[in-house]
Amino acid sequence: PVLTQVGDSWHRGRTGIAKEHLVTATVRSILGSFLRLYARTDAPARLLFATPAGDRHEIGTIGAAMLAASGGLGVTYLGRDLPATQIVESVTPAGAQVLVLGLTSSSRGKTSERGLREIVRDLPQDVELWAGGRGAARHAAIISPRGLVLDDYTAYQKELVRIGGRVA
Repeated sequence: PVLTQVGDSWHRGRTGIAKEHLVTATVRSILGSFLRLYARTDAPARLLFATPAGDRHEIGTIGAAMLAASGGLGVTYLGRDLPATQIVESVTPAGAQVLVLGLTSSSRGKTSERGLREIVRDLPQDVELWAGGRGAARHAAIISPRGLVLDDYTAYQKELVRIGGRVA
């Protein structure tokens, strides 16, 4: 909620972009610290997290990674705004059984659709694809034949438990 308030305040011109960046960087740093705190090498499953090219908002994705890690799962967090090829090429070295994509409402246009189609096409068949965030439903036609569009935290938590995680 605080990030929404800061973003809304920036859109209305009540606060500057520097303040929005400061708050976002602080939250990202805290979540990154939790990721390191919960890091596991002996996890029952490994998940790879990223946002595709054009999507610069990562807080929801890193938060989802932290929840998976705190539930006992192995996590590799790549970051934001990554080309589809780089995401797919990172799956095997990370040992991931699941690729989790964060898609915000800012991930629009033909570039993001092209990247998503490339991920769906090139992702190894033995790797699950999950997509979440406000923009995931908009791309369901591309994602759903191959993977899951997770509508909310409850659906996400259910999938984490299914692959061996525990409720954090």
